[in-house]
Order: sequence, then C-alpha cells, then structure tokens
Amino acid sequence: SLTFPPGGSMRGLLVLSVLLGAVFGKEDFVGHQVLRISVADEAQVQKITQDYGQDAAFTAILDTLDIFLEIVTNPDGFAFTHSTNRMWRKTRSHTAGSLCIGVDPNRNWDAGFGLSGASSNPCSETYHGKFANSEVEVKSIVDFVKDHGNIKAFISIHSYSQLLMYPYGYKTEPVPDQDELDQLSKAAVTA
Repeated sequence: SLTFPPGGSMRGLLVLSVLLGAVFGKEDFVGHQVLRISVADEAQVQKITQDYGQDAAFTAILDTLDIFLEIVTNPDGFAFTHSTNRMWRKTRSHTAGSLCIGVDPNRNWDAGFGLSGASSNPCSETYHGKFANSEVEVKSIVDFVKDHGNIKAFISIHSYSQLLMYPYGYKTEPVPDQDELDQLSKAAVTA
C-alpha cells in the first residue's frame, strides 16, 4: 500500500489517502481503473485489509482495481468535533466580511453549486462558500479526480447523519441507474 497527502486544510492538517491494490508505474496507473472511497471510519480500512486473500470475490476486486480511501476529508472540522462541537459539519475557514466560520464541504462542489439545499448565508450550516471548490479540502479531491481519471465509483460515507449517499443530492429526479444504486446502498448499510 502507498500513503500520500493529496491536499490539506486551512490549519495545515493533511487529508490522508491510502491506496490499496497494486501500485503501477505512472503510465499504467493513469489508465488503470480506480475506485475512490471517502470514509470516516478506520474499521472499513481494517476490514478491507483483513479480507484480502481470505475472500475470493474481494481479492479479485483488489487485484483489478486501485482503491483510494480518504480517512477524513475535513480534518479541521473533524478535530473541532472532538474539542468543541460534536455536531460540527463545516470546514474551519474564515469568510471575509463575516464573523461566522466555515463552509459546508458537501455543498462546495462544482456540481449543483448554490442550488436547492445550499445557503449563501455564511452563518448557515449549509453555507456553500463564495464559489465552487473554494475550500482547500474540496479542491484537493477535485484535483485528485482530475489527475487520476478513469474513476469507476466514488462513495462517500457520512458520519454526520450516518448516511451512504450517491449523486446527486441537489436533484429530485432519479439518476439513470437509480434502482441499482438503491439496492447497493441498502445492502451496504445492512452489511
């Protein structure tokens, strides 16, 4: 396995990624299939590493895919939940012209930016930020995705509401593979 920081945070904490699977040369890696999972629980990492070689199906997956796990994608906010406010969900960045702190990283992406469910009020828990990808935590993930390409899946496990979510939260119409995604997410939460 390979560990590296794709980005950081406003306070200098690292967004740590772990690569599981075969490590290829740069030319091979760019074309290699990638599954990227953002997680907030080390139990998933432990299960993945213990099941390799024991579970034939899982071993076959790891032999053909590189899986990147981001253990904590909002390290400043995560640290703040342990020192001050257990239910904090935003980053810890400062917004010019406001005394309120942070941006909701889930609403800072350049996908449906500023649409339903997001707020332009810096004091709101769902404040989307000044512009899409303005937060270093979000930008580091965007850069990672752009640099690596050929990503087959992106799963985000939310500890805040204990949800397994899939795109797109800002839309009400079903995605083309809605039934399959529903079945997979229900199976994952009960596993």
